[in-house]
Order: sequence, then C-alpha cells, then structure tokens
Amino acid sequence: MRLPQPSTKSIQTLEGPMKPTVQIVCITYNQEAYIAQALASLVAQQTDFPFEIIVADDRSTDGTPRIIQEFHAKYPALIRPIFQETNLGAAGNFLDALNRVEAEFLALCEGDDYWTDPSKLQKQHDALRAHPECAVCFHPVRIIDEGGAVTDERFPAPQFRFNKTRLQFADLAKRNFIQTNAVMYRWQFQNQDLRRVYSPNILPGDWFIHLVHAHAGDILFLEDVMSVYRIWSGGIWNGAGKSDAWFSACGIPSLRFYRALHGLFPQEFPLPTLRCLEYCDKILAAARTAGRQDLVATLEREFPEFLCILPRYRILLRLRYFCRALKNLPAARRVLRSLGSPQKTEKIAR
Repeated sequence: MRLPQPSTKSIQTLEGPMKPTVQIVCITYNQEAYIAQALASLVAQQTDFPFEIIVADDRSTDGTPRIIQEFHAKYPALIRPIFQETNLGAAGNFLDALNRVEAEFLALCEGDDYWTDPSKLQKQHDALRAHPECAVCFHPVRIIDEGGAVTDERFPAPQFRFNKTRLQFADLAKRNFIQTNAVMYRWQFQNQDLRRVYSPNILPGDWFIHLVHAHAGDILFLEDVMSVYRIWSGGIWNGAGKSDAWFSACGIPSLRFYRALHGLFPQEFPLPTLRCLEYCDKILAAARTAGRQDLVATLEREFPEFLCILPRYRILLRLRYFCRALKNLPAARRVLRSLGSPQKTEKIAR
C-alpha cells in the first residue's frame, strides 16, 4: 500500500518539541476495509500549525491494528497509536481517547469515515481563532453507504440547522445537527478528567460533548463540505428509535444521556420529558418481546420516578404515536397542550 505524503510543514513542526495545536481523535474497531482511507485523509492535512492524530483501536480482531502500525511507522511524528488491552466498547474507547487530549483544539473522525478537504483543519482552526466567542465549529458532510454509494449529498440540510450559520446551545439542545467527523472544538478539558461530566454508559456520546462545548460558546457553521460519513446497514444509529432492537441496546443509555444533561443543565434539560417517558414505554415493550427482564430491572433501579408517572401519560403517548404515524406531530403537540396542567405540559412538551 502506497501511503500519502502529508504537508512538509506539518512534519517539520512536529519533529520539534512543540505541543500540537490541534489533536484528532480517531476511534476504530474491526474496520480494516476503511481505516486506511480514514488515516490517509488525516495525514494529508496541510496546516501551518502542528497537529497529532490519536488512533485508538479497541482490540480489533481483524487487520486494523496492522494497518495502524503501518501508518505509524510511516508517520511517527503525526500518529500516536493506542491499542487497548481489553475491548472497552465504542463509548469506553472514545472516553479513553478523549482523556488523552491536551491540545487547544480537537477534531474527530471515526475509523470508517474520512475527510475530503486537505485544508479542513486549517479552515476550522482559523475560524475559531477569528471568533474567540465560539467554542464549536462544524461543516456539512456527504453521506455514503458502506458500499460507497451516495445516499444524501449534504448533512445537515439548511432547515435542519435552522437556516443559521451562527448557532447557540439552545439550538443544539433541540436536535443534533453536527456530524461527528465535521466538528472542531475549542477543547474545554485540557489536563482535566472528562469522566467528571461524561460517562461511557450514555448515548449518544458525541452529541453530549457537542452540548458541553456549546454551553461554553457559540457554534460556527462553515459552508464547505469537507468530509464523508459512512452509514452502516447494521449500525446502531441506522434507524435509531424505531425498533425493539434499538430500544433494547440503546434505550437505557439514551435515558442516561438526558439525566446527565439534566445534572449539568437543569434549566435547559428539565425532567421528566415526554421523550424520556416514551423511551421507558418502548424499552418495556422491547423487554416483553425479547424476555429481557434485566432491562425492566435496570429501569426500576435507575429510573423509578419515570416508571411511577408513566401510566398517567400512556394515553398521551398513544396520541403521540398515532400523530407520528400520520406524520403530523404538530397536531400531537396541540393535543398535548390541551391536556393536563400548564406545569406538567411545560415539562413534558419536549
């Protein structure tokens, strides 16, 4: 395999004792078909500042570690490989890699995605330098399937990011419009243990990190498409929130996500929300279908207050499901607002 040549300026800078200005975290597990393309796109970045790539392999059983070693041998000043001794899971591997970040800025790219613009790091770095009031910078991505076919030219669509180029925490709290491999943070956890605010048992972890940083400053959008996100047919977020399998695997970690956000930002993320109650309802249904009494036990142990009030809101949930099936959620919200006390409606309207 012929490996690409990164910019000479970056190599020369990194050969000295200088600390990297930007670090890239790339987590991977059993991605031998894609990891070389990802790493090639990272080492090809052309910058006027030093950067480093932290590649964290979660004890892959295929050829992924060998490919990482090949890149490290070729670019020892650019690539810092981390080979986990035990499989930590995607969230645990992500947290471990993030805890190694010491740079002022951080970018992300998972091992099955890749970047398409060799100036991506430079553009985002320069944008954050020019706007010190911003803590997050992102751009649109092109979406392909695992075979490489284009499924959507750009994400997010303008309306999905509220037709804005400058956004705030309140916008991001409504929905996640930042793709993981499109983000750069003004890193808030230099020389700090991220575990004090982030746990590997929550999902989605990237949205959580986006929100923590968006609370520290504005979000800046750049128009250029500079990366590709690959959708896997078997990926956990392909069809998220739509199947018993998803609620069995991801429902409880998603509830932990909202509880963790409530702990950090109680005003912006009040509990309970109708979404949390819906997740409880769907987890219980999935548990019944699969005979997963362990899911019920976890709900009873971790979220007893949700289960306590769930029966009172089941009619509202059924209305929500019905209106969603009709693709008319505004109608569902109007129905919700007409029922219950204003205080209750306020809490569950999300």
